[in-house]
Amino acid sequence: MRGLSAPAGRVYLPKDILREYGLSPEDVIETRNPSALRDATAAVFALIGRSKAGPVDVPEPARPAVAYAAVSALYLRKLERAGCDLYADGLEPSRFRGQLAIIRSKMTGKV
Repeated sequence: MRGLSAPAGRVYLPKDILREYGLSPEDVIETRNPSALRDATAAVFALIGRSKAGPVDVPEPARPAVAYAAVSALYLRKLERAGCDLYADGLEPSRFRGQLAIIRSKMTGKV
């Protein structure tokens, strides 16, 4: 889950939060005002954190459909360590680490 896909000209951050921090999608794509973008990303991160009540046990038949959410958790931990800086290097988990997280999630049902 990348917050933006600048080379493709797409921004996936909520527009209401961008407006709240004085940003436009073009600001994100053109990397203008990185401190406001960090603040907006932190606001989204806080919303995600509040929505998580803890680990979710997924029934076995549904595990393949949600196992890939485990990769998002890896990304979010790295994003938090980077101070919610979407432009920080090294945010994407390695392919191997992502595959391990998917396998673990599929086997245990923990997301």
